[in-house]
Amino acid sequence: MFKRNTLNKFTVVFLLMTALLLSGCNSNTDINTESSNISDIQNTDISNTSDIQHINSSTVEVVSYKTRDIENNDKEITKQAEVYLPRGYDSSDKSVKYNVLYFMHGTEGTESSYLGTPSSPSDFKIKIDEMIADKELEPLIIVMPTLRCGDEEDYVAKTDYFDEELIEDIIPAVEQKYNTYTDDFSDEGLKASRSHRAFGGFSMGGQVAWNVFLSDTDYFKYYMPLCHSYINIKSRDMSADDTAEFIAQNIKDSGYTSSDYYIFAATGTNDEYGIPMISMVDSLKKYTDLFKLSDTDFSSGNLILYRSEGDFHSMYNSCKYMYKGLPLLFSN
Repeated sequence: MFKRNTLNKFTVVFLLMTALLLSGCNSNTDINTESSNISDIQNTDISNTSDIQHINSSTVEVVSYKTRDIENNDKEITKQAEVYLPRGYDSSDKSVKYNVLYFMHGTEGTESSYLGTPSSPSDFKIKIDEMIADKELEPLIIVMPTLRCGDEEDYVAKTDYFDEELIEDIIPAVEQKYNTYTDDFSDEGLKASRSHRAFGGFSMGGQVAWNVFLSDTDYFKYYMPLCHSYINIKSRDMSADDTAEFIAQNIKDSGYTSSDYYIFAATGTNDEYGIPMISMVDSLKKYTDLFKLSDTDFSSGNLILYRSEGDFHSMYNSCKYMYKGLPLLFSN
């Protein structure tokens, strides 16, 4: 048997080691990663919320839909997206309608990276609950799709034509099921409800967000590209100035004006994938008829570039940017 004083020493050591481990879980240190599990890196303080009962009162559901695998001879496949429904969502109350944010994960992510799963929600999901409960954010529906088809690893090329799946398959599957502002699901009906729809993404998903901005302006009014610039599939080595010129010309050709689209872009100053986006946005500012830069909100401009000093490329940091950008979406 151990003597009492020996046992006490082991107890002290155990407690110290436990405290160190717990403090490490709450560290805000930047992680240069796109971890597919946000709970591994997300730190959320829910201790100061005004209504602690809202935690876990929202729901996360899984929506399945049919689509085509363009890289596999247009084979019909079934995919899934995760859907966040805010506290108080009542499917039977058609009088209450919700704006919708579609958000694409990074290269190493999946549709469950940010929200967790229905049985095991993430800290990110809880933080969104908190923001809504504290009236920092209007209740909304958040949809997390994926580029992946099953367990495939090489799927990044799908960024080039994801917009077809988004418009033809994902939006109808989601917005016909839930209480949104879309009543007419024809092409014209989807366009008519564009002011109640946003698209964002982190890293690879940020590139997708810029793609959607150029390809699907008819269907989305708000955009939140994080930590990645636009990449032209026909000329991937375009300079920031050339890329900005290409974007500006596309918007001019679309016929939309600066009051028809709003962009919250964010990245860290040490983010290797986000730095090119900073240069690209700086070049976009030259087209003052199309992009009016604002430092605060969309009341004085349609383009916000949030630069977080010292941040590296990480999923944790993308959540910080989302907390800043989400309240601005659908604000006007």
